[in-house]
Amino acid sequence: MTATTPRAPFIRKTALVAVAATAAYLALRFYWASGWRLGHTACRPGESDPAALANGCGAADVGPLGFWPGWGAVMLAALAVGVATIALIRPRRTVDIGLWAATGALVVLSFPGHLVFQIPAGLAGRPTDWRDVAHRLVQLAVALLLAWVAVGLAKSRRCGHPRTSGREPVARWVRWSAYAGCAVPILGFSLPHLLWFVGIEFGASAATIAEVRAAVDVPTAVALCGVPAMGGLLTLGLGMRWGRIVPRVFALAPAAVVSAALVAYGVIGVALMVRDFTFAELAEQWALYGTELVFLAWGLALSTATWGYHLATRKRCGTCERAGDEPSPALSATTTSPA
Repeated sequence: MTATTPRAPFIRKTALVAVAATAAYLALRFYWASGWRLGHTACRPGESDPAALANGCGAADVGPLGFWPGWGAVMLAALAVGVATIALIRPRRTVDIGLWAATGALVVLSFPGHLVFQIPAGLAGRPTDWRDVAHRLVQLAVALLLAWVAVGLAKSRRCGHPRTSGREPVARWVRWSAYAGCAVPILGFSLPHLLWFVGIEFGASAATIAEVRAAVDVPTAVALCGVPAMGGLLTLGLGMRWGRIVPRVFALAPAAVVSAALVAYGVIGVALMVRDFTFAELAEQWALYGTELVFLAWGLALSTATWGYHLATRKRCGTCERAGDEPSPALSATTTSPA
């Protein structure tokens, strides 16, 4: 096995792009934290006043930012730059942890679940904070770039032997994760919403249920109850044999994206719920506010099942497994030639 692979130069270029992108994002956050506000927005989510949106809700007049929007975000961006730089210079396996941690943090902060609704609504004509949309898209793009580097590094460590698709037995923890990923959205989201739409007071006040029924038409109600249930049923395929009849990328890619969006939505939703509501308010309408926990639990179960599906279906090298060989990293040896 040679010490280089055809992918190594491409991975190095990708890592260079990741360093440049994370450094540019660091500069933007430092710019805002230092007191300048070009491109910054002070609008709260859901702001619909066109006049306020036009000037970022007075972002130019905002004083010092709080820790997390200000210097906390600078520290996170600096860590992302450091991880991307280390991945370029010393692409060890331990760097993968940092890359995936930075990816996860940026995905959560980009709030992709919000973008799913915000962008179509804006394109349809609803007043939208496009500064906020652009910033979230930048965060998501940087996160995907870091993930691309991590995946490329993992592939660069593979040996040069032919690899065959694995058909490993599904582990018990994968099956239980798939069961949970199916049950949580059905029991935690679809069922309560169905009860509310028919007028049954289940974990929500009568006034709240009346508002929901008045604001949602029948097609929307069917979609709100049916889509999560269908998503839950599809999650079962990650832990069942019938889930392998499609090419693995068609199962892994959507599942990974959806799980990341659900976890991000759930984490932010739970944080806002704890910040904005008292324990008495949460207890009074536990099923209503509990949907934030449902998103988080569903995302965690789906991500666990997705990882198990990846392990069970990934390509394996029988030669290396029999010989006990450990493929060496290729990126760090791009200038090394075989003896």
